[in-house]
Amino acid sequence: MYKPLFNQFDFAWKFEFTHQSNLFHYTNAVALKSIIEKQELWATKSNFLNDYTETIYILEVLNHVYNFIKERYNSDTVEFFDLIMEDVKYDFISKQNGNDSNSMFVISLSENPDSLSLWSQYSSVDGYNIGLDLNKIINSIKQIQEENNMFDFCYLSKIIYDYTQQRSILFNELIRIYDFYKTNDDGEPDRKREALFICRSAIETYSLFFKKQQFSQEEEYRIAFTIFNRDKLKNNVDYRIGNGSFVPYIKFPISGDVPFQNITIGPKNNIDTSKYGLMHYLEHKGYQDLKNNILKSEITLRF
Repeated sequence: MYKPLFNQFDFAWKFEFTHQSNLFHYTNAVALKSIIEKQELWATKSNFLNDYTETIYILEVLNHVYNFIKERYNSDTVEFFDLIMEDVKYDFISKQNGNDSNSMFVISLSENPDSLSLWSQYSSVDGYNIGLDLNKIINSIKQIQEENNMFDFCYLSKIIYDYTQQRSILFNELIRIYDFYKTNDDGEPDRKREALFICRSAIETYSLFFKKQQFSQEEEYRIAFTIFNRDKLKNNVDYRIGNGSFVPYIKFPISGDVPFQNITIGPKNNIDTSKYGLMHYLEHKGYQDLKNNILKSEITLRF
């Protein structure tokens, strides 16, 4: 019976955790109402995120790593990385043609409670963010996994914006996988294929946590879920309409010890009216503590 070589293999990069206890989810009024009433967050399928280019940005980092290896490593290593490049490019073309096996879903948060770049994604009357207790979110993740076994892997990390750091992380990870494969290769014909699959999985995972430096003001923190099982996907995936398109997502319940800490109203002309309306709504829904923690953006609205 074939025994996977990489069963106990862990990523070398230890994900970048935040020191903040609260993180912030930027959204619009309709989505905020849904979060509060349904006590759930939505994790969007990774290749349906707002900025499509971020899903292919990893290719730029990977190309740099590949060229570095071609210049400095022996032919066996280069041949292995040739195969990685072929696999990744094939996957990219398949996605372009609609043949998408991607099964990663993302909740986007921020360490910044009052970000101009994030407010600018919403209209002048529609931006809000809700402060969330990260420890309570983590406890909810553990609970839902214990009860429903919803996902196969979960990753939590700050986004890495520094290009040099990204190249170093990806290079070290892929070389480590290759070295592990070569050291433990027992002649099984599928060992190389297994190692290539692990490399592709690593590249796809890191693609969710690497972004261009120009986005660094967002100070983003992500929670990413991987679901491989088709039945799990069928049972958990739903669709919403976003910018006129059908967007797949999974619902992430946050009931029990609710993590809501505060709500900030984005810069707008009628900010006082918005605050009074939100206070009335929260009191009606029984969120007295949250009602007393409504903040207003300190960013000046410009025309």
